[in-house]
Formats: sequence, C-alpha cells, structure tokens
Amino acid sequence: MAKYQRKNKLDFKLLDEFYTAECYFKRALYMQPEDAVSMMLYASHLQLTGHLDDAEKQYLHAIKLQPDNSEIHYNLGLLYIKKNDIDKASKHADIAYKNNYPLSGLRNLLKQKSANRE
Repeated sequence: MAKYQRKNKLDFKLLDEFYTAECYFKRALYMQPEDAVSMMLYASHLQLTGHLDDAEKQYLHAIKLQPDNSEIHYNLGLLYIKKNDIDKASKHADIAYKNNYPLSGLRNLLKQKSANRE
C-alpha cells in the first residue's frame, strides 16, 4: 500500500474511506512498540518520502532494539549516503557486512563516493 501511494502520488488524507500508509505504520508500532522490523519498514517509507531526519530516528531506535540486525544497519547506511554522511554510512556498512548482509549496493555506493572524493 505504501509503495502504491508513493508511486501514484496519492494523498489519502483527503479521502474519508482510506487510511494512509503512515497511519498503518503508526498503528503497527503502537500495537508492537518493540518490533524493530516494523520500525525499520516505517523508516524506509519515511526515507522514500523524503523525511530523512524522521527516518534516521526510527532506524536508530530499531538498532537499539536489535543491534545486530544487518538489514537495519544496511538501510541506515543507505540513508547516510543520501544525507552525504559518508563516515556514518561506512560505520553501518561495516556492521551490516560483518553480520553477512548479502547485497553489495551500499558497499558499491561507498566505493563510488570515495572515488569521487579523490
């Protein structure tokens, strides 16, 4: 639903019969406040909709709940790349790959950024 809303640039706040994706995320976190995966998914949604500071807060809270979750560290690293904070992105990439995260996208972006610095 969140992807559908973003793709079609829908603002369901204007329609009475639909709830926004954000509403569902907040509801999930209200029901399960210690669910790091729901928190990470909400952070990802916030990131994709341009709310980078709010996304960062959600990722950091999720990491407090599951400090070894490589997916959360990977996604937070991607957020830091977007914010151009290469040091923090590198730190979270190291943790993600230390915990055997399978995708190399973050590593590739970091290599690109370091090559552009030189």
